[in-house]
Amino acid sequence: PRNAIMLHPKVKETNEHRMMLRQLGSTWLREQRVRVRLSQRAVSDKLGIDSHTFISAIESGGPSLPEDRWEEYAQILEIDWQEFCKTMLMYFMPEIYKALFGAPSKKELNRGIGGG
Repeated sequence: PRNAIMLHPKVKETNEHRMMLRQLGSTWLREQRVRVRLSQRAVSDKLGIDSHTFISAIESGGPSLPEDRWEEYAQILEIDWQEFCKTMLMYFMPEIYKALFGAPSKKELNRGIGGG
């Protein structure tokens, strides 16, 4: 397109990496919900959210779960809160994760921090 903004290759690569991490994180959240045998509606109810489509959107790579709900979500998914936070940072806030813990290994990226 005529007025298209051209991204520097490094920016494009970073955005693609972020999108890949977000998708891995969304998949990890879905896997954890399924592991504890809860429906999206059940999770929504436990969080006090009116619409189960919000959980669907999160698990599909849409909006990320607000940080102020992480502890409650970790409890629902029966995951240690610190491990949950570390995993969420790795997938959804990779710059903060890297500053705190260094770059994640491929094993961590593919399985989540706690191996779940």
